[in-house]
Amino acid sequence: VPQEVILSATSAREEFGHLEAVENLLQSNGNGEYIPHFYLMLKILVELERGTESPYYSYLNSLPRYFSNGVAMTLFCYTCLPPLVAKLCKQERTLFNTLSVAPSLLVPWLSDEVKGDEKMWRFAYQIVQTRGMHTPSGDYCIPPMADYMNHGSVDHNVELAFDGYGNCLATTTADVPAGCELKLNYGEHGPSLF
Repeated sequence: VPQEVILSATSAREEFGHLEAVENLLQSNGNGEYIPHFYLMLKILVELERGTESPYYSYLNSLPRYFSNGVAMTLFCYTCLPPLVAKLCKQERTLFNTLSVAPSLLVPWLSDEVKGDEKMWRFAYQIVQTRGMHTPSGDYCIPPMADYMNHGSVDHNVELAFDGYGNCLATTTADVPAGCELKLNYGEHGPSLF
C-alpha cells in the first residue's frame, strides 16, 4: 500500500494542524496515548463527510457497519454480561466518549452535522480501533486493503512491514495456494492481557 494512500494520524495532524485544545484535554484526563487515534478518527470523519468526492469513498463504504463490542452495546447489555466483561465494555464506552464528545466541540471547522452525529463518530472509532496499527516509526495508521486479511495466530501466512518510505508491504511467509485465505497474526490476545 503506497505511503500516500495510508490513512495516518501523523498525516492527519499535518493536514488539520495541531489541535492544541483537544490534545491538552486528552492529556489532562490521562488519555494522551490516544491522541493519534483522535486524529485518525477525525481524518475518517472528514473523508466520510466528503462522500463520493473522497478518494477513500469506496474503501470506507466497503467497511462493516455492525460491531459487537462495548461501544455498540446499550447500558442494558452491560447488565447481561459477566462482571469482568461488563467492566471492559464500559471502559471501551468511556474511551469512545473521551475521544468523541468533548473533543468534537473543540474542532471549530468540523460541521455541526458531523459534530452531532454519534453514529458517524462511533463508526470512525470502531474503524480506528479495529483496523489501526502502529508503525515502526511510531505513527498510528490504517493501510487500506492491508487490513482486509483475516486473523490467524497460529496459521498466519502473511506479515506486514513498512519500508523506509512509509509504504506498507504484505509478504507471504509460505506458499499460499489459490483460493486460500490470507491471514495475519494481529497479536496475542488472552487472559494475560487482563
